[in-house]
Amino acid sequence: MTSLTQLELSVIPFLFFGLGLLGIMMTLVYAFIEGEIIYRTFFRSYFHFCELVIYVLFIPLFIFSI
Repeated sequence: MTSLTQLELSVIPFLFFGLGLLGIMMTLVYAFIEGEIIYRTFFRSYFHFCELVIYVLFIPLFIFSI
């Protein structure tokens, strides 16, 4: 069973929307705290967090076959 048949919704659009909001929030926090945005460190930390979120979300979904 997939999330489409179980919940009648796909998880992926919500994941992309949430990660986009996370990127905006991280940008604002970095600009507020550090006064500048260093793109190399920002993108490195953002993509590491995205990988973590994807693994944490999709491994249980795969195991429980939702």
